[in-house]
This record gives sequence, C-alpha cells and structure tokens, in this order.
Amino acid sequence: MATLSAIAVTHDGALPRPIGLRRAVVGRHALLGDRTTLRDNVRALLSHRAWQRPACVVPVGRASASDLALGVSRRLLERLPGLDRERVGAVIYCHEAPDEQVSESTAGRLQYELGLRSANPFAISQAHRAGLWIALDLALGLVDGPEDAEHVLLVASDKLVFADPGANARRLLRADVAAAGLVSRHAIDGWRVEQVQVRQFATPHDALSRWPRRSVAEFAAFGGHLLRQALHGLGLKPARLHEVLGSAPGGAFACAVHRAAGLAATAGHPPRRHGSSADLLLALAEVQRSVPAGAPVLAWSAGHNGEFACCVLTRC
Repeated sequence: MATLSAIAVTHDGALPRPIGLRRAVVGRHALLGDRTTLRDNVRALLSHRAWQRPACVVPVGRASASDLALGVSRRLLERLPGLDRERVGAVIYCHEAPDEQVSESTAGRLQYELGLRSANPFAISQAHRAGLWIALDLALGLVDGPEDAEHVLLVASDKLVFADPGANARRLLRADVAAAGLVSRHAIDGWRVEQVQVRQFATPHDALSRWPRRSVAEFAAFGGHLLRQALHGLGLKPARLHEVLGSAPGGAFACAVHRAAGLAATAGHPPRRHGSSADLLLALAEVQRSVPAGAPVLAWSAGHNGEFACCVLTRC
C-alpha cells in the first residue's frame, strides 16, 4: 500500500487577489490568439459572448510556473535528507495552463535540476482541479505495478487561475500556487492511499460556457454516486470520516454532491471555489496536523470539463 509520505506547499492559492479591470481586459485579449487581424481582435474583445467567458489571469509575480514547481520540490527534498534520489522512479508534473516559457519542459527540468537521474518525467495538463488525482492514481500504478518504483514525486504549480464560467472578469482571482508530495512504497508516516477514482461526466458544452442548471444537477448526482461507491468499496460509513475535503466550482455544488453521497451537506472544509491543480496537496497540508492517526479522510474534486475525482486516505 503506497503512502503520500511528505508534502510541501508554497504561495497558497487560498488568498488570491482580484485582477481588476485592466488585467481583466488583458486576460480577455489573451484568449483571442486565433484572431489574426486588429479588426477581428477588437470585435471579439468587445462582444458580449467574449465577456461571458472566464479569462486567463496574467502572471502575478516574477517567478514562472516552472520556477515555482522547482522551488517547492527543492523544499520538499530538503526535508528528506535520507532519501535516495536514485530510488525515485518518476516525477509527475501537473498544471492547468502552460508555463510562460512554452517551449520548456517543466517535468524534464525537475528531473534534471533535482538530480533524479532514474526518474521518468512526464506531465498532466488541462485536467483542471483533477490533475493531481490523476497523478496520484498513476503513482499508485508505478509503485504497485511492474515498474516497481520505490518513490514517485508529484508536483503541481499554477499562475493562471480560472473562475466559474460566466463570472464577471473583474471578479476573477489571481495567485501563484505550488505544491509537491512524495508517494512512497514503505513510508510509515504520512497519508496511506486507500483508493483513488477518476471519472468523466459528459459535458453539455465546452469548459468556457455556462452549464444549464439541469446538467449541473446531473453532474452533482454523478459525483455523489462516485463518492458513495468509493466509501462502499472500503466498507466505510460517512460517519467514520474525520474530514471531507472538496474542491468544487462553488459551495452550492459541493452541498449538492454531499447530499447525493449521503454526507452532511456542509461536511468538511469550505470548498476551494477558485481552485488549481495543486488543490489536493494544499488541502491535505491544511488538515494534516488536526487529523489523528488511523482517521480516514475523503477528498474530491470536480473540473470544468466534467472531470470528477476522489480518494480516500488514512492518516498514518
């Protein structure tokens, strides 16, 4: 059984800042790269439909997303001086949007600059909040499967945070976010991973459009069913859960998911409304000191493209 044995976070996205009108306009323009003439750009920028879509957020600080990923990874490894880096079999990098240096491979940079000579580097993109759950599922396969990896490094960083479809552009939030975690085969401290599930809901529109209410309700029921399956497969009753950590488009959606799953509607911490690919590690870092040994935690996430993921972990 694999364990999420160590976590490091930085630039917590729980405290973002509004981008304001000027950055909102710049962010809108960033979505119009397929317009090749000034007339087309201006027409699209001023159209009502363009302003109904969530925009990319321009970078907050000077550090690139790749720099953030490297920095938090170094912090994590510094806390593990006894770790044999030759035994790290893979490094999985998660992100929602490309780095400013689009030609750079962040996963490859992590592998090289961290001295992980035996690690296979690869990345997961455009899975929104569910990216780290996918990475965790892959890490379990690498540890328990024929690859027989001793450790897998998970890293996530984002500088571009998306709001809900249809949100007023000036209300979009921005923040640098980075987190790293180590999945290990024989660790005795951390979070033992009991189960990970990742599923896809059939989206009615693209990720930039506002969903019909009926589809949102169906998505919540879909997620609740998946949570029930996860708990039933482990023989866990909702009352036994110490924490429920949600990462959802909004509080109303999270309550609907919890009701469909048979959980208390307001169970757990408030969901991260403006989430990132680092949400899972950020949430676990927040609660790890308050969860006693042997207590189970349910974490789940919903993405703009209909991704729904969940995992059950037990505090070692």
